[in-house]
Amino acid sequence: LTQSPLFLGKYRSRGFGLAQLELERSQDDDSKRSYRIKTGMQKLRKALGSSEGEWFTMDLRSPVIAYDEYLRSTASTEHWMPERLRATEMDRMVSRVVLSGWDLAAGMPKDDDFGIGAGSVLLFRSELPKKELIDALAGLEADGVGERRDEGFGQVLVNDTTRIDRSR
Repeated sequence: LTQSPLFLGKYRSRGFGLAQLELERSQDDDSKRSYRIKTGMQKLRKALGSSEGEWFTMDLRSPVIAYDEYLRSTASTEHWMPERLRATEMDRMVSRVVLSGWDLAAGMPKDDDFGIGAGSVLLFRSELPKKELIDALAGLEADGVGERRDEGFGQVLVNDTTRIDRSR
């Protein structure tokens, strides 16, 4: 991004809405993300006392929207969890939410969607090798899950170590 004026909102041609945008790299880069996921797996394995498979948690930072094969909203993880993770849902604490919005281009309300609410937590077990699973989960956290990710839905945090530490 070069140094040029950026105008936002109405009346831009009249000089209103001048803004300055400053971009910087996120503190949670891939190496830190992978380390947090790996550390969380070790803590979960110890806390659960299980030697079978690799365990991980998924905290939803924003609502997740998913559809089944008939395009109905669903809370089932089988419709938004990538199959390549070979993950089985073991436990969940979730809330359901109704999501509505406004389509500016059409000037009409969007159809209501049902989703899994932000703050929900899911526990999974995977049969993937640890290194492969860590890489896949880091990518999943960076990209998000479910539908309408470009609108901010589907943001997840894998293995929130503060939550794991508090559960002991």
